[in-house]
Amino acid sequence: LADSAGKIKMRVTDNVELDYVIYQWENEEEIRIDATEDNKTTIEKDIDVQKGTKLLTITAVDKAGNKEVETNTSVRIYKS
Repeated sequence: LADSAGKIKMRVTDNVELDYVIYQWENEEEIRIDATEDNKTTIEKDIDVQKGTKLLTITAVDKAGNKEVETNTSVRIYKS
């Protein structure tokens, strides 16, 4: 991406079984990642970081339907 300033690694774990994770940079499209048969307890993804101050919200849902939402206050990237 032309506006990309690198990547951060998202790693979500569950002690039993994850269903999916959704991540979203503020005011942008939600991205859903489903757990795989190969690894039902961990979802990892390298996420492109854009320059500027952004909010990142990550929502994790396990197979039992439990949901946890975490929002990073801001990620500031000024130089690539």
